[in-house]
Amino acid sequence: MNEEEKRNAIEAIKNGFEQNFVWGLDKLQPDSKYRHLQVRGKIVYAEDFRPVTATYINSNISKNLEPSKNFRTLIEERKNELKLNNKEKY
Repeated sequence: MNEEEKRNAIEAIKNGFEQNFVWGLDKLQPDSKYRHLQVRGKIVYAEDFRPVTATYINSNISKNLEPSKNFRTLIEERKNELKLNNKEKY
């Protein structure tokens, strides 16, 4: 490492860069009942995927839509929406 790389590495360690990783996994037994994963940059331990939900964008589209009364109505609404979008593009 040159001096600049060393300085950047030390600064990253001081700022908590190592907290992004799980250490000591090599000491776990192969038949451990819990698994560790890294999904979308977050560490998932024991099937707890809650930290991963923070990586998704909050979409307000579904909040603005009025729920359909039944399945047939939903299908008709989607068909009409596709027809309208195609007319606009044409």
